[in-house]
Amino acid sequence: GLARQTAKSVTDPDEFYEAFMGRLMALAEAHNVLSSGNWEECRLPELPQAALSPFQQLEAIALAGPTCAIPPASCVPLVLALHELGTNALKYGALSVSSGRVSLTWAVAAGSVVLRWEETGGPPVVKPTRRGLGSRLLTKQSGLDAVSLDYRPVGVVCETRINGARLM
Repeated sequence: GLARQTAKSVTDPDEFYEAFMGRLMALAEAHNVLSSGNWEECRLPELPQAALSPFQQLEAIALAGPTCAIPPASCVPLVLALHELGTNALKYGALSVSSGRVSLTWAVAAGSVVLRWEETGGPPVVKPTRRGLGSRLLTKQSGLDAVSLDYRPVGVVCETRINGARLM
């Protein structure tokens, strides 16, 4: 299904390969994080660190938030969403220029964790005109209880809420 959806949004074979392999690697990272927790939960900051590891050589992504656990049903959707945000930031956003930065912060309250992805210092943002698999990965779905995506001219902001979180 992932290959089929990727193929629908990409026509160039090299671009398909890169997009598909990136998404497969993100799934593999989610699997690693889940299996290290006996499939009962995954944890922050480990999950975002794994999801964003392909982009961390840029040293432009800052992570901040308390150690917490999220339900296993949220792990794969969150990894794919973070990988998609990282890919888009590298292609079009803050990570496409040396002055760009990304901040990923999270806070836990009342049994939910809210993650905030915020890009700064990149080129002016333009809202995409087409919707592909990446757009669907960045919407409310099973495991992601709320997602808001704001294409601000100064940088993309994405907030994601996951219920069932607990501090560690």
